[in-house]
Amino acid sequence: MPSTITYVFIVFAVILVIFGVLIKYYKCYWLISGYNLSSKEEKAKYDIVPLGNLMAKLCFSMAAVFGVAAAFSYFKINAGILPAVFSVFIIVPYFVIKAQKYGPGGASSTQSKIAIGLVIGVLIASGILVGALFTHGNKETQVIVSDNLIDIKGPYSSKYSIKGIESIELKDTMPEILSKSIGYDMGSSQKGDFNLKGIGGARLYINNEKGPYIYIRKEGKYIIINLKDENKTRELYDDIKAALGKVK
Repeated sequence: MPSTITYVFIVFAVILVIFGVLIKYYKCYWLISGYNLSSKEEKAKYDIVPLGNLMAKLCFSMAAVFGVAAAFSYFKINAGILPAVFSVFIIVPYFVIKAQKYGPGGASSTQSKIAIGLVIGVLIASGILVGALFTHGNKETQVIVSDNLIDIKGPYSSKYSIKGIESIELKDTMPEILSKSIGYDMGSSQKGDFNLKGIGGARLYINNEKGPYIYIRKEGKYIIINLKDENKTRELYDDIKAALGKVK
């Protein structure tokens, strides 16, 4: 099942295509930000036809970017998602700068320069935020096992007492994710609280789309863990099982 972020990318792509078609072929220029809030006198100063064509191209370009990002996300190619999304921060300023020459006063007006500066500033800040969230979410889970505690570090970190673990299993597959309650879900990385087919609510620490997966049942709910390295996942399973054996 595609992840939530895949659907988000697809929705964005579809909306942008619709906007592009409406602007280019149906002359819905009221969709153009800035122009739609201008007075009748100010609108008369816009070279609206070339501006509309340019904004339609922006919509189609952005739709292509989100379509590519959706494909990367669907096929769990994490390395391609961030560059695809970041290309937005190049495309948008390029089109915004070009669009200024079709507005009142042209590209050299003070208003145009302020608008360009604001757009670039917001995009830089957004890019830093997106990059930080992506990097944090894809950070591999670190698990430290002691005689009485499983200490999970990283996104959605938590600590679980060995005592009270009802069962632990190592499986090669994981149930289908039906929905996300709260957490990070991009590509092959799922961390947080999810609803799984046949299991219900579970806490996931998934760092690799391939098995094996450690299933820990505690207080009637599952904690499912796997690491990027298959051998390290098996070693972690052995460590937790050994610690559980000492408690029991």
